[in-house]
Amino acid sequence: MKTTHRMTSMSRRAAGLGLVASASAILAACKSEAGPAPAPGHVVGRVTGEDGRPLAGAQITATYQSYGGGRAMRYGASHSRTATTDASGAYRIRIDDMAPGEYSISAHGPVRADGATQQWPLVANDAANIDNRSASVRNFSWKVVEQSADNPYGNGGIFVVETAIGNYSDLSEAEVTLWPLTGGRTIVGQVRRTGEGLVVTGVPPGRYRASVKLGGRTLQINRGGMDDPNDPFVPSIEGSITGGASGNIFRVRAKGP
Repeated sequence: MKTTHRMTSMSRRAAGLGLVASASAILAACKSEAGPAPAPGHVVGRVTGEDGRPLAGAQITATYQSYGGGRAMRYGASHSRTATTDASGAYRIRIDDMAPGEYSISAHGPVRADGATQQWPLVANDAANIDNRSASVRNFSWKVVEQSADNPYGNGGIFVVETAIGNYSDLSEAEVTLWPLTGGRTIVGQVRRTGEGLVVTGVPPGRYRASVKLGGRTLQINRGGMDDPNDPFVPSIEGSITGGASGNIFRVRAKGP
């Protein structure tokens, strides 16, 4: 027996409305997850903290990267624009009224450590430049990265080991241990050589007690840099990684065995 299925105009209309409603629900869900929808010539996104929650007060900056055959000079001396995330972690920056060309999008977010709040570099979901005529989405999050292709020091703190004056030991295989005094994990890492010297990078903000070993033996250390050169050498010292211009470096001098 052959069965014929017929759909009335009312049932077709109901089915069509059902498809529209389903598509609208999917679109709304995607928009909710991705953040605000971009318009041409705008970049939008959301910023989250280490716990995945929205991060308010983060600074997002679009910076001009193209030369543009001199056309950029008509747009003034400054070719960057900054927006601040709201309570939901969302931001929006209009860039189609700025110099034509490509823009990099970077972000810094407020992180509190050892009684101080500083703006720390955030990690983008996509580091590629964008065209100022496009509709773009760039989301950011706060997490510590030890190093990246464009930043050999990462976005965390830097622990620097210097050789004490008058001491000529090779410290290139020294091992650093940082015990957190304000919560977090213990960090153990071998130094690596960079333009800053012998370093351990990717240190989260906080206060630490530090020690340095070489060949399994604990070295005597004191404060490095411009501090009092007469500071006594001890097996371990305390210091903080708080961010800012100089607060992201914890520096010590070490005497070899």
